[in-house]
Amino acid sequence: MKITTFIAILMFATLIPAHSQWRKIFLRSAMGLYLASSELDDGSPFDELGEYGAHNLFDMDGTTAWVEGVKGDGIGESVYVGMGDRLNEIICIVNGYQKSGDLYFKNNRPKILRLSLFVGFMIPGEVTEIISVCRIRQFGNENLITLKDTLGPQEFKLPFDRLKAVEFEEQSKQLFLDDFGKKFEEITKSCSGCDTVPSVQYILHLEIVDVYKGTKWDDTCISDIWFRPGETKINEIPEDEIITEVYEELDERMIYVNTNKRKNIILVDGKALEKAENLVEGQYMDATLMDVSPDKEWAQVDYLYTAEGARVEEYSQLYSVRYLTRIDKQILKTIYGMYGFIEKDGKTYLDTADGLIDLEEILKKFQELQEK
Repeated sequence: MKITTFIAILMFATLIPAHSQWRKIFLRSAMGLYLASSELDDGSPFDELGEYGAHNLFDMDGTTAWVEGVKGDGIGESVYVGMGDRLNEIICIVNGYQKSGDLYFKNNRPKILRLSLFVGFMIPGEVTEIISVCRIRQFGNENLITLKDTLGPQEFKLPFDRLKAVEFEEQSKQLFLDDFGKKFEEITKSCSGCDTVPSVQYILHLEIVDVYKGTKWDDTCISDIWFRPGETKINEIPEDEIITEVYEELDERMIYVNTNKRKNIILVDGKALEKAENLVEGQYMDATLMDVSPDKEWAQVDYLYTAEGARVEEYSQLYSVRYLTRIDKQILKTIYGMYGFIEKDGKTYLDTADGLIDLEEILKKFQELQEK
């Protein structure tokens, strides 16, 4: 028998905006942030998780699935999924219940999903291990995607403008502080370990619009959902953009750059570097972010070469973050003894075994070579 969860009813009943511009939702916090309109044979809303709950969307396991829990084909049922504090470009969906090919075809599979994007903010003290309160605003229009009726993951580019989404995030943050600043201050004053700024969360809403019919049951299932960045490739970052962050994702073997206008710009692609090295069998190469200059215009990236039974060889490389490129040894001759960046007398230097190197001079030489 299908059971519609009590907590989903409670949560969706609170979707009335606290302010005219905001919608308030209560996200479950189990393996990921989510809110499902219904679940098949759900567990307790406050501790146990049902066998077919929406938490199964995040376990990267095709033998588990979110199964909606209403009578009929589940048209109109939906789930909110937290994406984190940045908007990834790619969504991967493992459609249907992929525990086996037999079960896949016996159950319904979504054919068309309606996607809506929200930017949300959470206040310290309203985030727990069970429930997180999030106030959200919708960005842009709803969009439809059509899934194939096949086993395995399917990738889709999210149909939202990332640059405009970042601008919307900044506008929403200011609006959030205007509307909830007093409440936010009250909580942070009484919580010494709480963040002093609201945490942002991009949230994707997926609604079932049409299905591929199952041969035996009318339960509609999705096994997994995950997100990943797209490959934002540009030659350089314009002067009018402020570099806000340089960071690495170890699992992806990537080093990214964020600015005030865009996110996930590729600085270093570890996999591509290793492939370009034409290494011998049994030899491996990786790149790791060692230091970033205070103005975020420069990065020290160390190349690590390893082989079975051999010691690790390490070479330091200087990268211009704005030009998204490594500084050639023709300009910076040392690859040993780099110790990161320091500021002195209002200037930024690279600290090396040969002493301090003026990065303004390095940039000047680099630009001269670029013009030739």
